[in-house]
Amino acid sequence: MPLNDTLNVLIILALPTISGLCLIWSMNKTHQLPWPLAVTLGFGLGTGLVAQWLLILSIFHLPFSFFLINLPFLVIPILLCGRILVQRRRTPPAPLIEWAKKSTNNPVDYALLSFIFIFVFFILWRAMNVPVVDWDAISTEVFRAKIFFYSQSAHYYSSTSHNTYPLHMPFVQTWFSLNLGEFHEQYVKIFYPLYSLSFVLFLYYFLRCFCSRTSSLLGVVLLLSSNFYVYHSCAAYRDITIMYYNCAAILLLVLWHCRGIRMFLILAGLFSGFSSFVKLEGTGYLLNHVLLLLIILSTMRAESNREKLRHFFFFLTPAGIICLTYHLFQYFEVILKRSVTASQMEADLYNLHVTFSNVLPRAVSIILKYVDNMFFSFNWNIVWFLLIISLFNTKTIVKQMATKLMLIAFLLYFGMYLAGFTLTKHYYWVIETNTILSRALLQIFPLACILIILINFSEEKSAS
Repeated sequence: MPLNDTLNVLIILALPTISGLCLIWSMNKTHQLPWPLAVTLGFGLGTGLVAQWLLILSIFHLPFSFFLINLPFLVIPILLCGRILVQRRRTPPAPLIEWAKKSTNNPVDYALLSFIFIFVFFILWRAMNVPVVDWDAISTEVFRAKIFFYSQSAHYYSSTSHNTYPLHMPFVQTWFSLNLGEFHEQYVKIFYPLYSLSFVLFLYYFLRCFCSRTSSLLGVVLLLSSNFYVYHSCAAYRDITIMYYNCAAILLLVLWHCRGIRMFLILAGLFSGFSSFVKLEGTGYLLNHVLLLLIILSTMRAESNREKLRHFFFFLTPAGIICLTYHLFQYFEVILKRSVTASQMEADLYNLHVTFSNVLPRAVSIILKYVDNMFFSFNWNIVWFLLIISLFNTKTIVKQMATKLMLIAFLLYFGMYLAGFTLTKHYYWVIETNTILSRALLQIFPLACILIILINFSEEKSAS
């Protein structure tokens, strides 16, 4: 990438990231996040808001003009910067890094860091040097972004192929291209490695709240050791994006419960809502996040019911508004305008063809497919084997609340997909192809790496 283009891309990416950072700092009155963690969360929040803002413009049939698409991201920093400075002068926040477990210098850290840097370099190099060649991108998300870019609106959305798919990535790429002044086949891929590497940083800082530096770096190495994860970090598939929002929402809920900072709860609600706008299964993930929150609230015996209800609405309000807005837009713009019924084999949340015949044989087939993919597909290194071995350490699991919550998140995930694949038309996708299940597993795979580290290396003493 030439130097001029690099500077342009960095300036464009900085706009939503700074807006996200300002919102995070304005919500965070008590603790100072380490700046890499703040930037990763700011990037996810900012790009999520970009997609939501273009959705609002589409609802009101407004054009994607340069001024309109950037208006909130110019206003937010201006409005919040003064408030943040005054707030920090009055009450200097405690540094979040104090949570991190103390670590001594370990030569192993340098070896782990070397491995990580090699993979980070490879991901960025391949993503930015290979244009869009992935079928899903060519046929749906990047293709749709190109239509939005040239028409400078979402007017033709209902006429595009697979118009039941959510619009997070097409809107983000449209916004980026309009600011860049051209639709660049390589540069629009920048978001996929950035979502991946942002989550790598988040995973590290999450583990540092419970483990030593070496153990946390080992968790990152486990994640990057999966060739499927690395491939999708370079490719133009939405699975890495929904992995970021889904797993980040779960980790933020766990952090909120363990550290008690409301900002994490609000961010979890926002990220959960964003996940419903990335892929169809994101709505199911939102329901899983709600169930996980209800389980967390049931363990908070010291809290009054009124306070628990307050926590619940802090999460559900942003998540529900984002999800409901998208589905209402989808209903009026696509469902009501359909001239023909959607194909029985097409992925469609509104046309699932639920059946209760042959449930047991179907469920067994799905479970066997899962086992084959997780342990014999060579997509995940030996991470699933390590997780199974780690689960025998039941004494440690019982003592760690964070670990138990992650296991509950896993059970909710597998329960959702087992029911979804067994009872709906999507059963045929899983039985006849291998990629669908691999991409579904990718969306929860980082939690396996985190669980391995927490079970074997966590320094948390209490389960409450």
